[in-house]
Amino acid sequence: MPKPSTSSAPSVSSDSVADGEYEELQLLFFSETLAMVSDTGEPQGELTIEVQRGKYQEKLGLLTSCIFVHAFTRGFLDKMLCGNSLLGSIPAA
Repeated sequence: MPKPSTSSAPSVSSDSVADGEYEELQLLFFSETLAMVSDTGEPQGELTIEVQRGKYQEKLGLLTSCIFVHAFTRGFLDKMLCGNSLLGSIPAA
């Protein structure tokens, strides 16, 4: 399993892409948390989605750039705390 390493800010050099493409790429990275509510409007939990630039270590020890997508939920189901987490990586070209 690759070892993820994230940074809080994208590390894309503006020299490597045209100005318009760089601005578009910056819009790709975000973190958003949404409230989950019942039909009656009662809070049930939250859904968080994060997209950020990162690096992971391959089997041979090389660090490779990628984009991490992390989605997770926290909430209550039948009065029991539960949650799900999904982490995916997309190789950066």
